Order: sequence, then C-alpha cells, then structure tokens
Amino acid sequence: DGERFDFHRGIDVSAPVGSPLFAIADGSVDHWGPKSGYTDPVIILRIYRPGEGSCSSKGCYHALYLHARDNCCAHLTIGQEVKKGDFLGYSGASSTGNYAHVHFELRSAAPDDPFSNWQQDCVHPLHVLPYRPPQNAVTELSLHPKLSPDGHGAVEVVLDTDRKDIISVQVTVVDANGAEIPQPGNTPNAKGYNVRPSFFDFDVWNRQWSHKDSTSVPWESFNDEGGARECPFRHQHGAGYSAHYHLDASTDNNDKIGQFNGITVTLLPYAYYGPGTENATAGEYYTGKFYLNISFDALEGLDERAACIDAVAEAVSRWNYTTRICREDVAWPYADIPYASHPWDGAGFDFANCKDNRTWDELSDVFGEDGPSPGFVTGGLGRLMERGHFEVWACMRDHPCLANPGVGAVIGDFMCFAFDEHSMLFLPWGKESDLNLFTHPP
Repeated sequence: DGERFDFHRGIDVSAPVGSPLFAIADGSVDHWGPKSGYTDPVIILRIYRPGEGSCSSKGCYHALYLHARDNCCAHLTIGQEVKKGDFLGYSGASSTGNYAHVHFELRSAAPDDPFSNWQQDCVHPLHVLPYRPPQNAVTELSLHPKLSPDGHGAVEVVLDTDRKDIISVQVTVVDANGAEIPQPGNTPNAKGYNVRPSFFDFDVWNRQWSHKDSTSVPWESFNDEGGARECPFRHQHGAGYSAHYHLDASTDNNDKIGQFNGITVTLLPYAYYGPGTENATAGEYYTGKFYLNISFDALEGLDERAACIDAVAEAVSRWNYTTRICREDVAWPYADIPYASHPWDGAGFDFANCKDNRTWDELSDVFGEDGPSPGFVTGGLGRLMERGHFEVWACMRDHPCLANPGVGAVIGDFMCFAFDEHSMLFLPWGKESDLNLFTHPP
C-alpha cells in the first residue's frame, strides 16, 4: 500500500475493469456507491448467519466489494433482498493506480454489537468463501535465532509458500527437560488483550487491535483511561479514531516493516539469483512469490533456559506445517543470556494461583491509595528492576490472596505483586509482613 507496511484485512481478486460482481450469499443491500472513508465506490451486503432471520441474536456478516465502477449498481436499492449469485454491478479501477482488482472483505459482527460493520469485524474471507485448498503447495518454514538490538533473545520465523490461506504463526520455547516455557502474553489481560504473545493470528489480532467507534462500542471505550476496553497501547493513539494505529505501525527507520506488540513483520519479494531481467536488478530473477518474515522480539525464555524452539504455521483449512530447532543444531545466541529470575518466580510462599488481572486504576479504586492509611502502595523495584519488563511493585491491604489461613497473614497485612509489563499482569510476590517493602525497599 504505497510501499508502506499495511495490515490487509481482505483479499484482492484480479478482475479486469468492468467484470461482473455477484452476491456470495442470500442477503440484503446495505450500501452501494461512494462512502466516507473509502477511496472508491463500494458495495456492502448484509448477510444473516445460517438459520437466523435477523442480526439481533448472533450478529450479521457484511460482505464488502471495494473498487466498484462509478454508478455501478443503479438497479439496486438499499434494503433490497438478493439471492446467492445475483448480479450486483461491475468492477471499476482502483484509485491507488495498481493492478485492476476487487478488494473483498468479510466482516463478522460480534453478538454484543450485532449490526457492527467496522474493520475490527473483519475475518479471513476464506473462512466462508468456497475455495479449494492447494494440494501441491511448496512450503518452507524455518527458524533463525538472534539477538534483538538491545541484547535480548529473539527469533525469526520465515515462511516461504505458494499458499494464500495462511492465517497464523505460533512459536513455543522449550527447556532442557522438554517442558514448554509459559508465555504470559498468551493469556488475555483483564480487558481481553494478548500483550506480546508468542503467536500472530489474523483474526485474533484484528479483533483485538483494530478498534472501532460504533454506537454500542464507542472509541472512548478503547482510548480513555479506565474505559471498558481500555487499550494497553493507547499511548500510541492519535487525536481521533482510526482502525490503523496499531496493526499498520512500522519501525522507526523503515515504514515498509511492520512492528507492534512484540513482533516485527517483513514481507519481501522472493528472488532467485540468476540472469537479470528487464525489471529486476542484474543477477536476480523475481518469481512473483513473497516470503513472510516474523520476528518475535519479546518471548519469555529466550535465555540460558531455552533448549529448543518450535514453530507452526496454520492455514484457514486447518492444514499446518511445523518445524523445530535446538541448541545443538544451529548457532545458539541464548546460552550466554542469564535467566533473570526474580523473587516472584516462585520463591517463598506459593502464590502461583494468585495473579491479579485488574488494571492499576481498578485496583487503586478497590483498595484506595489516598488518606493517612492507604490500602494500595506502590514503589520501584530498585536493584531487582528489569527495564521494560519488571520495574515496579504494588501492595494491597487485605487482598483476597491473604484470606487462606495457611498464608499466615497478620491483621492489616498487604499482598504484594510485581507488575509484568509484558503480560500486563500483577505477578504474586508475597506478604508485606515478610518482604518489608515499605521500610526496606529492594
């Protein structure tokens, strides 16, 4: 998209200008023609889910055909019912000037906003469109250990395939005992966001990070501090609503490379070395294929604990391809990275099931941070600090974690947590009566 990184929410179907467009399913005409926010005329059909006669209970689909011809559909009226295969209009030219095509999106409204038709509602169109999964696609999936610019462990996943239906890539870090090292970001936080997870999934990421501004789910619910859907990266938002603040974000140095939520994404043309062609650099031959490079930059366990890394790429059809590398197979940059263990990793009393998913604001509202005897106290981790990961602690008077008689809490005791900025969770540390954080800070 203009030579910049673009999270593409639909599929582009090659179509000469003037190609006929047809309804993909029974439905009704929601819109046709120019529409605010779109570069070209668009046709939108509202489609009920199978067995439903309205949107009210389970939400509707909306099928969107972009780059229609001007005055494409004068025979249609808003609300008109159409049947699968009915003629809708003709395709037009794309105002971006690239090849002639129709951009097709499928939007699936959530039950809590059943008439919603926003970019956040987009799902991979091949979930519902009839298509024949490729039978002989060539797929190569490879893993490349590396260090990030700040010296932390990272891993690149490179996917080279003929398939056009890949929907997710996931990475797993395994220790020397064969046990999976947990990734905190794979558990949604209290507001439902996966912060720096070990997976990149089209549907999940789009639903979480392409915000909307509908009547039922307004922009303020994502953008405002304390909002019902408060975004953990709301500091990246601009002055007004946009669906593109996060998933179209790029690196500081190259707007062709996407970077957000702990991953870096590069999509490049696949080139073989050989005779130069008229449109290629001498010595390279461009095949028209692309490869996808996803760097996971914030995984837990890419340190001396890591023994192997697994990756799986999955298609809409649930076909998947897996690969593994281990420390004895390749140059392994993690062996010299010490595991930065912390007291809250399990030392002392076992509070393993005592994580708190609430936000800072919610906890301070419940326990109170004002007055001469506050119930919510915070401070810095000092010498225990791991910048960008663990920086502060928070203690709460009479927290539910202290209710078990076996804990041995004293009257008025505080439960103390370290805040994990990767998972956006409060991880249990222990009792203030044991830690003495107020009088002997770390």
